[in-house]
Amino acid sequence: MGTEFSSAVINGRPICLFKLDQPLTVAGCQIDVVELPWPGEKRYRHEGWEHVEVVLRGDPESLGMRAMALLSDAALTQPGISFKTSAPKGENERLPNPTLAVTDGQTTIKFHPWRLEEIVASEQN
Repeated sequence: MGTEFSSAVINGRPICLFKLDQPLTVAGCQIDVVELPWPGEKRYRHEGWEHVEVVLRGDPESLGMRAMALLSDAALTQPGISFKTSAPKGENERLPNPTLAVTDGQTTIKFHPWRLEEIVASEQN
């Protein structure tokens, strides 16, 4: 179904990336890369997708502001919605990779400025 193009330890757990031979179509969006992390310490109440990642091209410094602008006022003020910023980094990554995660405790959307293939390629330079 796909080819592994990266295996790395990120934030203390192994993560493998697979480029799919045929993209998945979900809600009209094409998903061509699947990230399979080794289970960490966090336990989830449900089985399914851990999160979906969205790439927002542009200055990494303004990622959070650009991501928040895409969310409705109702989503921003809904009880149970939380936000987390981070900067996951593999050992040899050279691109800044800030992340804004938005979750309701079950569904999480993570915004990044780069595609995973670009992050992996930066490790090779």
